[in-house]
Amino acid sequence: MKEIIDELNEKGEVIGVIDKDVAHREGRLHRSIHLWLINDEGEILLQRRCADKKLYPNTWDISVGGHVSAKESSIDALFRETKEELGVDLELENVEFFGTIHERLRYDDIDSNELVDVFIARQNIKKEDIIIQKEEVSDISFVSIEEMFRLMDSEELLPHNEEYKRMIDYLVKLKLSLTLRRISDYPKTGINFKDVTTILKDPFAYHLAIDFLASQIPEDVDVIVGPEARGIMFAAPVAYKLNKGYVPVRKPNKLPGETIAQEYDLEYGTDTLEIHKDAIKPGQNVAIIDDLMATGGTMEAIIKLVERLGGNVIKVACLIDLPELGGAKRISNYDYGYLLSESESQKKDKKKIYTK
Repeated sequence: MKEIIDELNEKGEVIGVIDKDVAHREGRLHRSIHLWLINDEGEILLQRRCADKKLYPNTWDISVGGHVSAKESSIDALFRETKEELGVDLELENVEFFGTIHERLRYDDIDSNELVDVFIARQNIKKEDIIIQKEEVSDISFVSIEEMFRLMDSEELLPHNEEYKRMIDYLVKLKLSLTLRRISDYPKTGINFKDVTTILKDPFAYHLAIDFLASQIPEDVDVIVGPEARGIMFAAPVAYKLNKGYVPVRKPNKLPGETIAQEYDLEYGTDTLEIHKDAIKPGQNVAIIDDLMATGGTMEAIIKLVERLGGNVIKVACLIDLPELGGAKRISNYDYGYLLSESESQKKDKKKIYTK
């Protein structure tokens, strides 16, 4: 039976209807949907395409993919295709619209020219509860984010290359967010502590964290500064990776040479930091790396120490930002970057639902 779909112009506007097979043969632009179904452990559901599929047979693919029928919305197509291919009923509150990608795949005599509306669903589905559409899907598998990264660089996965590039940041953030441990009422009541030791002990997560922080550092940086204790765990590896000098900032009486000191406010008190007097040369460009930005007191103190020695702070980078504590506002005159934004209340960010 013919599958009739909307034909689109380059603006994504419907200009008529067309048989899907004709659209694939002649490279006519049309719309499709992709779904990344991810469980609470961060595992991504992949499906293996049937051996008799015309386009990339017997290849692993994202969770769900399908065409938007004529006069059908993308969100309706998403729910329909997910039910048809996996026997799964999506819950709307779990669905997030990721973006639209213009994808063109050529395989044998097929020229697939599509605007792909990409969705992410964070929903726990048991493998045994999935009922695959045997005409479309031959197998399914849940894979870790680490394995997904490996597959993206292989020929085992259908080459949605632009989509994979755009998903990398999302998956990096997801992996680190899932790996990070959160401890309530530590070190005192009312403090929601972010424990990065769980990231440090996970080789893949630690690798991703260092790569992100390294990507934030401008080429003209001379020295990277990181405070104890947790800042050292990230700043020193970044300095090594980028072949830059590293300077520690420590608590009083920890550095053996002549130092200067700076007092600062903590989220739960006050403290003092010190740096060696000869650590920074006047005019050197400096990047400061810490694990977390809370009230900004620590970072403000480090900046003052560096500038008192004549250094130019041209970049501040953290793995985690706590926006409710306002630290970023205290260093608003500096170039600041971070990876994870962690709400103190631990509420999930409102998701973007596709309504087109």
